[in-house]
Amino acid sequence: MMERHSGRTLAHLTDHALLTGLDELLRQGHRHTARLLTYLGEVDARTLFAAHGHPSMFRFCVDQLHMSEGTAYKRIGAARLARRHPEVLEGIAEGRLHLSGALLLAPHVNAGNVRELLTAATHLSKAAIEHMLAERFPRPDLPTRVRMLASNVSDNELSPGTVPMSSSPNAHEEASCPALHETESALATGLMSVGSAMAHATPSPCIAADSLSGPAHSTATSNMPVGSSAIAMRARVTPTAPQRYALQTTLDEQAHADLRAIQAMLSHAIPSHDLGEVLSRALALCREVLEKQRTRATETPREPRTPSTSRPRHIAAHVRREVWRRDGHRCTFIGPDGDRCAARSFLELDHILPIARGGQSTVDNLRVRCRAHNQHEAERVFGVAFMRAQRQRASGHACISTS
Repeated sequence: MMERHSGRTLAHLTDHALLTGLDELLRQGHRHTARLLTYLGEVDARTLFAAHGHPSMFRFCVDQLHMSEGTAYKRIGAARLARRHPEVLEGIAEGRLHLSGALLLAPHVNAGNVRELLTAATHLSKAAIEHMLAERFPRPDLPTRVRMLASNVSDNELSPGTVPMSSSPNAHEEASCPALHETESALATGLMSVGSAMAHATPSPCIAADSLSGPAHSTATSNMPVGSSAIAMRARVTPTAPQRYALQTTLDEQAHADLRAIQAMLSHAIPSHDLGEVLSRALALCREVLEKQRTRATETPREPRTPSTSRPRHIAAHVRREVWRRDGHRCTFIGPDGDRCAARSFLELDHILPIARGGQSTVDNLRVRCRAHNQHEAERVFGVAFMRAQRQRASGHACISTS
């Protein structure tokens, strides 16, 4: 009988005990998942779902086992793959391969390469497996296509009927790609920051790339209800071949007009109006502008001034430039395993010796930290309770100032 934990907290556990317990639960979860896949695969092979009144294994999992659509899709696909290649089940049971990874490998796995691919995918994230597969099985570039999205999309079920192993699992459960995952407003702002001209632009509600994985992906994505299509319609960048990526996103009318205007302004340099080349040029200019804003970069820097004792938190432009350059625009936190934090978003300049303890805004006393590790360091130095009170106080001031 599983122990009930209603109302119980884990505050009595030490950090070591908490992490050790978490690790053990994960190991048990991996073994449990593998056993669950074995059972699902056998039920699927015997078509027991039909005897229980369901037209497909998918509907059996959703309607009778009460799985979510995404959960059912992943587990059915992984179970079918594991029945053909038991090595996959071993990888899942040992925690070397997750279900998303199994579905990504499925179209490429055969008896001759299954162990090689499992070894290559060991402990890789979903995005890393996508890159690995793009290296090994490159796909041709997508044709450039701009179209309006249909306003009356049919309300078909997600993954209707059986779940074909050749279809892309990414159509149903997307994940953030670290390479580039911008919101519509961010992309629009970036394009406008490098120039726009509305007068000669042709307005259109949106721009979207072709489907990322052929007809199966296109159908699954386009048949999703408009009201519930946030996952399918959000921006996504997928590796298709070595150093090649497919971009799919949706733009509003303003961003589309900006894009068309930039195409027109670059027509002498890019007479083909190729969307990929235009975006590449626009993003390069946008990055240059944003990096200058962040680092206060300038072609004619002024002579450094003597630091002001009345403004200890002020960071001079030349100091900013040097710290950002030195740290490579990336969080510098090093974990206990020796790995450096990979964050490149929500970065901040952090004082190694805090200002409150006499620290100065110098190159040697500053470092780049992501917001989470900046707060982590503050809690380590000043205490969790103190920083929580500071944040609550700051939140209260913000509420007062905006009311």
